[in-house]
Amino acid sequence: MIQEFIVFLWQRKRFLVVNFIIVAIAGWAYAWFLAKKEYLSQVTFLPPIGESSSPLSIMGITLPSLSETSIMTEQIETIFNSKAIKRQLIERFNLYEVFKLQKNPNKLDLAIKRLRTYVMLQAVQKGSMGFEKTISFTISCYHPSADTAKLLGEYAFALLDSSIRHISIGR
Repeated sequence: MIQEFIVFLWQRKRFLVVNFIIVAIAGWAYAWFLAKKEYLSQVTFLPPIGESSSPLSIMGITLPSLSETSIMTEQIETIFNSKAIKRQLIERFNLYEVFKLQKNPNKLDLAIKRLRTYVMLQAVQKGSMGFEKTISFTISCYHPSADTAKLLGEYAFALLDSSIRHISIGR
């Protein structure tokens, strides 16, 4: 069975090599001449420390408590994905223009959907079987301008940090 397949490929070797070369040249041409450059800016930060000192901690897993003054690590992603933070990012950097949505009547919702590919939050977790602990978070920002990507990352972190502080103080 495998020998028949190898013989089949050997008989078609010229066809396969020519197609490989054509695809490689097309990929190279697309990467260097057609694709637009995008720059990446990343901000890595540690989760709030107030959670680890909770008296309701079992084997390193923190149980939720209404009496805690700080937010839980799991809430950071929810805060970051809030519409308020996304709207501030979009308006501060005029991403309506980048996404070409200036004249669209539903431009905020469409810009938020497109912003998911430009600004992302990833968590690094350690553990398994449901007993995972978040070690750090990384905000990744992509933009055609290197300076704007850097500023976008710093501003996204500043918005998230101020939101977390505001919520923690309010609790």
